[in-house]
Amino acid sequence: MRYNFMKFFLLCCGLIFSKFSYGQRLPYTSQYQVGILSYGPFFEDAGFTIESFHGVEFNNRLALGSTVGLDNYRIEGEARYWILPISAKLVTDLSLNPKTKLSLGIDGGYGFAGLNKEKIENQSKVSYEGGFMLQPFAGLKFKANKKNFWSVSIGYKRQNFTVIEEIQRTGDIDDEYRDKYTIAYTLQRLVIRTGWGF
Repeated sequence: MRYNFMKFFLLCCGLIFSKFSYGQRLPYTSQYQVGILSYGPFFEDAGFTIESFHGVEFNNRLALGSTVGLDNYRIEGEARYWILPISAKLVTDLSLNPKTKLSLGIDGGYGFAGLNKEKIENQSKVSYEGGFMLQPFAGLKFKANKKNFWSVSIGYKRQNFTVIEEIQRTGDIDDEYRDKYTIAYTLQRLVIRTGWGF
């Protein structure tokens, strides 16, 4: 799954930048957002999210690009985990009035869990794996000046994440871990963001 996504991601990047190489200069667009990840409107076990989007506009309504971010999840009320999501993103904007646009979009990719430090205690080792991520969203863009805008959005984020515990049996004379246990999470969160872009 991870390698299939990376192939798709690189293909999207290649299609985007090929437009520039043939002299068909498309408008560049970028957006930076911060927000919260929550189970619901009461912000129970809330984490936070940072996201950067870079892409090109094919017309005044459609943009395609890539995102990279940093998410902090709180799971089961205690532990906090870090995910580094990288994804392809499609956005369409519909004008509501001269200064406001309705923004609809979706991004899908892979969340990497390498920022979580491996834990080794006594005879056990705990490691982490990321997984597929999908995120549809809707929001508003408010024109700040000729080039820049402010934004707010709400969305749903689904992220696969796995905790792996390996245990070394008592009496083993080598350092190998014999027993392996996995806990697979499907993290589902309400996402509320605000940001700035051009």
